[in-house]
Amino acid sequence: SAVAGLGDMALHHHTDPGVLTLLLQDMTGGLQTLSKEDGWIDVTPEESTIVVNLGDSLQVWSNDNYRAAVHRVVPMATLKNGSGGRFSTPYFYNPKGDAVLEPLSELSGDVPLYRSFTWREYIKGRVDDNYADLGEDDIQIAQYRA
Repeated sequence: SAVAGLGDMALHHHTDPGVLTLLLQDMTGGLQTLSKEDGWIDVTPEESTIVVNLGDSLQVWSNDNYRAAVHRVVPMATLKNGSGGRFSTPYFYNPKGDAVLEPLSELSGDVPLYRSFTWREYIKGRVDDNYADLGEDDIQIAQYRA
């Protein structure tokens, strides 16, 4: 059975909204990333390593030349039976509140894929959505496409 209240996921699939995330994780495992070719693949923990996930802000600035990492955490057997746990420490590198998120002209070519918006506008939508049942999918960066 899964962890109470979480269904079959310890943390459902998502992208991080900022520029990048640095993640230190223990050796428990459970982190997965979505591959276009192979579906969900394990991010196998290795001693003394840092996982780097690109975020939505970098995806917008690069006009999709760099894509935010879709990832999730699946409960391990030790989490399911309550005899253990998973420990990770993330560092989120985020823009300032008034930072403008829009494709940079040097990277966007002729056609920008996103409209201009501020970090504050985007993160407010994501946070508000996390605490409300809006009857639709979560606020994601695709909703800011031009």
